[in-house]
Amino acid sequence: MLVLKRLVALMEVARLQSFSAAASELSLTQSAVSQQVATLEMQMGIALLDRGPPIALTPPGALLVERTTDALAHLAAAEAEIAAFRGLRTGRLRIAAFASASSGLMPEALRGFHAHHPEVQICLRQMEPRAALEALRRGEIDVAVTNHYDVGPELGSVLALRRQYLFDEDVLVALPADHRLAGEERVSLRDLAADLWIEAVNAGIPLELLAQLTTTAGFRANATFDGDDFGTVLQLVGSGAGVALVPELAARDVPAGVVLARIAPDGLTRKIHAVTLDTGVPAPAIATIVQVLMELGTGFSRRRASAARAARRRAA
Repeated sequence: MLVLKRLVALMEVARLQSFSAAASELSLTQSAVSQQVATLEMQMGIALLDRGPPIALTPPGALLVERTTDALAHLAAAEAEIAAFRGLRTGRLRIAAFASASSGLMPEALRGFHAHHPEVQICLRQMEPRAALEALRRGEIDVAVTNHYDVGPELGSVLALRRQYLFDEDVLVALPADHRLAGEERVSLRDLAADLWIEAVNAGIPLELLAQLTTTAGFRANATFDGDDFGTVLQLVGSGAGVALVPELAARDVPAGVVLARIAPDGLTRKIHAVTLDTGVPAPAIATIVQVLMELGTGFSRRRASAARAARRRAA
């Protein structure tokens, strides 16, 4: 019989590519993690890890980790279903959200949630979509708030997960106030192809996708920001380091020296979703936070439509 803690040890070593990092993540010693993986390999009668460097899964190891991830998702789903039968009045709700949703969406969502479940403790983690979906499948969180740019590759269907659409969010162009196009309400990306760009590799759209989108060569990064904080990106724009794409949720506090413009002709959007385990009977707290997020999404969509109508009237 396979032992779950050994499977989890293998999964964490593979994910972090380090025995020491996995030990820290699991609150174990490095030797304990190494022993668990070695015991699992002995039990299976085959090598599960290529110890490198770098550390990597062998094909049998990859298969076993995939099945372990699915099993953890089903166990977490069972836990959620039992919580639904019991009725969750206390306990903890674990949410992961990308950076701009953490600051621009979740505070209002949590206020709405606490009106229904004041005794439930909230644990909010900042996490980009792909990592959040993986954490959800492992049972480490209960809800993931994710985004997907309409020009980016799909994250793909994920076993045992349910995705609820919340709203579309416009992506804006951030320009230095002295930029030649700073006075324009709408700006074509083609007109910015030769500009210097600031690329947020953990949150933004890769510049090669912009080139594909506009069928225009020349997009290049002047500054690369290895992070997911668009506040820093806006500060870089204000310093004159370049131009950047910034989603609406991240554009609430625009620093001096920065102006925002919409993208012409058709705009650019990203879709926001709430993702949960696909259980037949979701726990009350999970169902409540998803409902609150959906209501906020409806309000966001109405404000967006109203702003678009106002912009059309000004253009006319």
